Order: sequence, then C-alpha cells, then structure tokens
Amino acid sequence: MKSLLLISIVMGYTALAHSQELTLEEYLTQVKEQSLDLKIEQAKSDSLDGKSTGLAIPPPMIGFSQMKDQEGSSANGFEINQTIPFPTKLTGDHSARKYEFRSQEESRLNSQKQTLLKAKLSFLLLWQAQERQSLLAEKKEVLQDHIKISRSTARSDSFAAIHLLKAESDLDLLENEIESAKQTIRERRFEMAVLTNTDPLLFKFTAIEPKVSQIPKVNPIEESHLYKSKLFNLESLKSKEFEAKSSWLPDFNLRYKEMGATNTSMKYNEIMVGITLPFVFFWEPYSMSKQASRERLIGEYDLEKERRTFNSEKIVLISRIESLKKQLDTLNNKLIPRAEKRMKLVHNLAPRDMETLQDHRETMEAFPDLKMKALDFRIEFEKSVADLEKYVSTEDLQK
Repeated sequence: MKSLLLISIVMGYTALAHSQELTLEEYLTQVKEQSLDLKIEQAKSDSLDGKSTGLAIPPPMIGFSQMKDQEGSSANGFEINQTIPFPTKLTGDHSARKYEFRSQEESRLNSQKQTLLKAKLSFLLLWQAQERQSLLAEKKEVLQDHIKISRSTARSDSFAAIHLLKAESDLDLLENEIESAKQTIRERRFEMAVLTNTDPLLFKFTAIEPKVSQIPKVNPIEESHLYKSKLFNLESLKSKEFEAKSSWLPDFNLRYKEMGATNTSMKYNEIMVGITLPFVFFWEPYSMSKQASRERLIGEYDLEKERRTFNSEKIVLISRIESLKKQLDTLNNKLIPRAEKRMKLVHNLAPRDMETLQDHRETMEAFPDLKMKALDFRIEFEKSVADLEKYVSTEDLQK
C-alpha cells in the first residue's frame, strides 16, 4: 500500500513538472487567444465596421403646431423638414469611412503579427536565460574542479597560489552571474505573462528549446499589412479631401407644412425647397479644403516613406541574417566540437606547473564559454529574422 502511494506521488510530481514545460507553439496559441492588445485592435475594427456602412444623411425633423385666431377657434398642423447634403459630400464621406475600416483591418492584422513576433522573441529570451543559467552552472563545476587541482600545485609554487586566489575570486563572481541569470528568468517570465494577460505569479513555465527559425521569403511590399494599412488610409484621406472640396456646394432643405382651417382662414399645404449658400462665409469651406489637402499630402509622404524603409531594411537584414547564420554554423560545427575534444583530452591530464595549470583552466572553460557565445549568436540571429518577418504577411508567418 505504501509503495503504491509513493508511486502515485512520484507520478504526480512528474506530471506536474511536465505540465510546467511550454513549447513556442503552445505559447503563441495562448497569446492569440488571451492578448489584450489583440482584443483591443479587434474591438476597433468591429467599431469601424459598423460605422463604415450607410449614408450619413441627417435624420428628418417633424413638428406639431396649433394656431388660434381672435375669435377663439383653433387649427392644428404639422411640419416635416429634411436636409439632404450635396451628393458628392455623401459619396465622399461614405468612401472615407469604408477605406478607414479597411485601413484599420490591415492595421489589426499587422498588430497581430507584431504581437506574435514580440511573443516569440520573449519566449526565446526566456529560453536563452535558462540556457545561460545552465551554462554558468556548468562553468561553476569546471572552476570548482580546477580549484581542487590547483590546491595541490599551490603548495609548492607561489605563482600557483596566486592563480588559485584568482580562481577562487572568479568563482565568487560567477555566483553573482548565476544570481543575475535567475533574476533575468523571473523578469522574462513576467514579460511573457503580460502578453497572455496572466498573473505573473502563476506563470511558472519552463521554455523548451524551439527550432532554429528559417530565413523567411519576403513578399513584395504591396502584400505587407502595414503598407496596405497606410495605402487604405491614403485613400480615406483622398475621399475626405474630395468631401471637403464639396463643402463649397449647397445642401438642400425640403419642408412640407400642413395646417387645418379656422373661422378666419382656410386649410392649406405648403411645400418649400431651399439651399444653403456656403460660399457666403467662404473662409470655412476654404479652411476645410486646405486642411484636407495637407492631410492627404502627409498620407502620401508616409506611404512613400514606408516603401523606401522596406527596400533599404530588407537588404540590410538579409545580409545580416546570412552573416549570423554562417558564424553560428562555424561555432556549432567547428569551434564547439573542437573545444569539447580538447576538454576531454585535458581532463585526463594532471597539471604539474604554472603553465599547464593555466592551460588546464583555459581549455576547460572554453567549452561552456563557446556555447554561451553560440547562444548569443542564436538570439541575434532570431532577432534579425523577427525584424525581417515584420514584412511578411500574417498568413505566411503562421505557416
């Protein structure tokens, strides 16, 4: 009975430990489902979706009236008023709202992509911090073993005694680095919890090493969500400019009035058609038209700036990624295997003098140091890939 209970407890702890592990794909799914930033952008799109439909015609006005004459008789009537903006104002406003919604929808997709890239990078930084802590612990073991070996040599060699003191001081500094690495892990988990709208105190996941990212194929700029958002925004500004220039044109006012008969007057109906005269106060339509033209010009500059930024950054990023990939391959396929081989050879040799003692330490520490360097190159590579993926559509990013 006790053995069964012990097995159950062990299996429970094993399941708990397994449940605390998190893959990149699982984390990105949590972000897509729980991110407040994505929900805010979706709410903005939904709001503009409802606003983009229909014509902005002022509602009709209806009024009731009662008239009394001197003899005391009275008559009741009613009046209906309807203002109709000039047709070009209606089409310009409707077109502007339609393009504004399309711009926001592309902005939402771009925001989703940026959030996922940020989440991916946060996950990688957590994994890097975990690996760094593990490598520092490995380096600590190497230094502790080296100190044990150095103590026997230090008894008969003063320079070896100095070497030993330095190694012991370096070990103390290494303890500080390990503590710093632990704090970095806590901070990375906090950042990841914020992206998933989760209580940081409950976010205790351990990141599992993700696959090395593939260099993405960059689509033409016309397929970029950010570019499309700016393009539709420009179209919206053009429609607003068209509407503003129509502010010189008159609006129509239709009125129908009906009044009952009294002792002194007959029943009558009245129909009136009126127009506004906006050119009388010319400064208002002139100001509106000038402001809309300037905003449209800003939109054109912004679109052209995005095109130029895309073309220049794409070249730089692709070159940087290819360079980092070569350096990372050199570290993983050449330098680290050689360092491991040297470490195994030196591990079986006993240092006898100051020179061999120094060589022993340098060789044993080179292996974890090179792995940490490779880790840093991996993160720089992933950051550059993420920067390039900003120009990839959301659909291609999720493949």
